[in-house]
Amino acid sequence: MLDRQAGENGLQRARQQVVFDVSRRYMQVLLDQELLRIAQENLGSQKELLLQIEGFVDAGLRTLSDLYNQQAEVARVESIVLDAELALANDRWLLGEYLQLEKGKVPHLEPVDFSSKAGISPELNLGYWTDQALTARKDLLQAELLENSYKKDFQAVKAMLYPRINGFYNYGTFYTSLDSRAIKSQLLDIYPQNTFGLSLSIPIFNGFLTRVDMARSKMTYQNQILRREALDRKVHQEVVLAYQTYLNAVKKSENSKVRLLAAQEAQKAVAERFRLGLSNFVDLATANQTLVNAEADLAQATYTLYFQEVWVKFALGTLEV
Repeated sequence: MLDRQAGENGLQRARQQVVFDVSRRYMQVLLDQELLRIAQENLGSQKELLLQIEGFVDAGLRTLSDLYNQQAEVARVESIVLDAELALANDRWLLGEYLQLEKGKVPHLEPVDFSSKAGISPELNLGYWTDQALTARKDLLQAELLENSYKKDFQAVKAMLYPRINGFYNYGTFYTSLDSRAIKSQLLDIYPQNTFGLSLSIPIFNGFLTRVDMARSKMTYQNQILRREALDRKVHQEVVLAYQTYLNAVKKSENSKVRLLAAQEAQKAVAERFRLGLSNFVDLATANQTLVNAEADLAQATYTLYFQEVWVKFALGTLEV
C-alpha cells in the first residue's frame, strides 16, 4: 500500500516536471522570437541610417570614414540577425523534439498576454514558502512513504529471527450420496469437523538466510533515509533559489524599463546631434548599441519574470497539471 502511494506521488511529480520543462522551452522560443524582432528592427534602422550617411557624404557633410563605419555596422547587425534566427530555429526544434512531434514539424507558438499575469506577492516570506514545499512536494512525500515502507519491511524480516506462535481454527463439513440421511442433517449434525490449535516455530538454523535478508533490508532502509534527508536539503535549496530569483526578476524588470527609457532619450539626442554635425559616428554607434541592449535586456527580464510563477510553483510542488 505504501509503495503504491509512493508511486502515485512520484508519477504526479513527474507530470509537474513535464509541465515545467515544456513551459521553460516554450518561454525560451518566445524570447528568441522577441530578440529576433529587435535585431531585425535594428537592422532596418541601421540601413536607413546608412542611406542618410550616403546622402551626407554626397553633400559633403560627412567623411567617407563615417560611410565605411556604417557599412561595417550594417554587416555586423546582419550577422546578429542570422545568429538570432539560428537560435530561434534550434530552440524551436528542441521544443518539438521534447513534444515528440512528427518528423519535419516544428511548433508555432501563440504569444503570451503579460497583462493577465497575477504575479506573486513579494511580501510572502521565505519561511512560508519552505513550509508549503515541505507539505506539498510530491517527490518528498514519495521519499517519506518509501522510508516508512522499507522500515516496515526491515521490521518484518527482523521478526523472523524470533520464535513465532500461531493460533488456528478450521471448520469443515461434507455431504455424500452414499448416506441416505438428509443433506441438512449430514452437513450440520453428522459430518461437521472443528479443528483448532497452536503452532510454535523456533528458528534454529537456516543457513543465515534470515540474517542476510535482515542486513540487506536494513541497508535499503538506511539508504532511503539518506535519500530523503538529501531531498529535504534539495527542496530547501530550490525554494530559496526560486524565492531569490523571483525577487531579482522583479527588480531587473523595473530597472530594465528605466534603462530603456533613458537609452531611448539618449539615442534621440545623439542622433539629432549627429544630423547637425555636432557628434561623431562613434557616439551615434554607441547610443544605438546601448538602445538595442536595453531593449534586449527588457525582453529578457519580462519573459523571465513571466516564467517565474511557473518556477516558484514547481519548487513549491503546487504546479497544476
